[in-house]
Amino acid sequence: MTLREAALALQERQLSSVELTKSAINRIDLMNPALHAFITLFRRPALNRAAQADRERKENVDRGPLHGIPVAVKDVFDMKGVRTTGGSKVIDYVPAEDATVVEALEAAGAVMMGETQHARAVLWDHFE
Repeated sequence: MTLREAALALQERQLSSVELTKSAINRIDLMNPALHAFITLFRRPALNRAAQADRERKENVDRGPLHGIPVAVKDVFDMKGVRTTGGSKVIDYVPAEDATVVEALEAAGAVMMGETQHARAVLWDHFE
């Protein structure tokens, strides 16, 4: 499933954000041991946010094409309260605020899955 197909399935309520997020977690669990892409994975918070997105859709709230879509950000973008290393094993920085891109993704209703150390496609087979 492409990102566009997932967004359409969510919009048409053929798929829930919780189902999509669980699928993403399963794929991460399968692929991350070989890819080492994720530094931090937010399992429970992601599932909670996905459930919130599903409730919002039932209430006819539409935040746009990323609403309910699982996403991750590279570990160079600050996430409030989450250790940000920039890929370094020696940096121990926990920001007090979110980066602008993180704020924008959350405002768009995206489901934050975690932080990655490099850009390898773990969740999607290809992007459109």
